[in-house]
Amino acid sequence: MITLQYNGRVYQNFENYTSLLKAGVPESVVLEHAKARKIIEVKEEAYRRIVAIMPEWKQRNLIARAGEIINRKLDGNATQAELDELAQIQTLWDQVKAIRAASDQIESEIQSLQSLQEVENYRVSGHPSWP
Repeated sequence: MITLQYNGRVYQNFENYTSLLKAGVPESVVLEHAKARKIIEVKEEAYRRIVAIMPEWKQRNLIARAGEIINRKLDGNATQAELDELAQIQTLWDQVKAIRAASDQIESEIQSLQSLQEVENYRVSGHPSWP
């Protein structure tokens, strides 16, 4: 269901964008709303992909562990095993950054769409930019 506010009025529980247009909401307003919803879909997909690689608890733990290893490295006391561990952490983080970059690119594409039909037909989860 679609709900949006326009010109001091709340349009609630519309089943599709066509019905909003028929209710008198300008196409430009409906288009921007559709883009915003599609971008939320992109952010949700990016989040799903990131936590599949690295759940939030693991992200926190790896940030702390990386800090420990970096401090040991700066002191000249890091072991080769710790340096290898740091490289593994960086590899995971590079995967996260690739997902974020894809998300940014996809969001930019969505912003450039010119019609409601383009937005409605835009497929997020199967987009080829995702790593």
